[in-house]
Amino acid sequence: MNIDFTILLGLKVSFIAILVDTFIGWLIAFANGNFDVKKCPQFLASNVLPYIGALIIIGLASNYDNTWMPLFDICCGLVTAKFGYEAVKEKIIGFFNRNKK
Repeated sequence: MNIDFTILLGLKVSFIAILVDTFIGWLIAFANGNFDVKKCPQFLASNVLPYIGALIIIGLASNYDNTWMPLFDICCGLVTAKFGYEAVKEKIIGFFNRNKK
């Protein structure tokens, strides 16, 4: 099975944004003393895996039928922007601004 390079690239960029956001959130929670390992599976199941699963499904549909490709591109862009914004703006900048006070 050959998978289009643009689909693999879109999935890779989106997955990296999702995972970076998740790990930064966990590191900040750990630094604040709020990290609970018992909550990680529930967090992954409700906040991470739905995005990854949906992107994989749309990516596979796009691989077999090119009419799905615009939807895949839009979804990858929106997911990457959402998680990139959360990682940079809300988490990193918010963490450093909190420590200044």
